[in-house]
Amino acid sequence: MTEIELLRTENKVLKEFARSVIEDVCWDIGGNALGELDGGDVQAFAERLGLIIPHVATEADLHEDSDFEVGDTFYEFSEILKG
Repeated sequence: MTEIELLRTENKVLKEFARSVIEDVCWDIGGNALGELDGGDVQAFAERLGLIIPHVATEADLHEDSDFEVGDTFYEFSEILKG
């Protein structure tokens, strides 16, 4: 895949996510990809689009204010959303 094709694919995914969230939260339009919006739905939608990826916690992930334990799954930004 060329860089242009990759950027077009990423752009399409980001547009789909943004449009669905705006339609649901701001405009209350039914029939969008999210339906009734809550945090879990947004997370599942972002994962389905490849914007976040699951990560199983290891000792290296734990710090003083972690709200998870080793073996728990948490999410990280995919390459599309990193720096």
